[in-house]
Amino acid sequence: MSSKPDYDPRQRPWYTAAAKEGKSAWSSIYVYFSSQKLAISKGLPLYSATGKLIGVTAVDLSLAQIDAFLQELKIGKSGSVFLLERSGDLIADSTPHRPYDIQNGEIERINAKNSSNYLLRSTIGYLNAEVGDLNNLKVAQSSEFSIRAIAYSGK
Repeated sequence: MSSKPDYDPRQRPWYTAAAKEGKSAWSSIYVYFSSQKLAISKGLPLYSATGKLIGVTAVDLSLAQIDAFLQELKIGKSGSVFLLERSGDLIADSTPHRPYDIQNGEIERINAKNSSNYLLRSTIGYLNAEVGDLNNLKVAQSSEFSIRAIAYSGK
């Protein structure tokens, strides 16, 4: 067992999200305090009999765990799956691409429009053309579109 004197759970994204909402809530993507890996949490506020907030309990998912799960999915011959925040920042995807870069020792999130994954960049372009802003997506929906790719032979 170890102690982290600088750790205050009330300041962590998973705690503040649930406390602010007053109900079960997803946190923003954050860096784990102990391992410096990216994670997201679903928190639930806990109240006393008088209605006073006494704490928050949460379940954590590392982005690496989500990536691993998505990479196990079989989606046709060439399909892929990815999760994005409304900002366009990548959460996870079913390809070997990481959802972040490390620049000067700092974790930097990758926006879908800047991804090295052509399919992902094309999809975000399609979504932006269809809905304008990802914040306009309020309910689950399904769309189909085609991408034409021509192999480059280098000659």
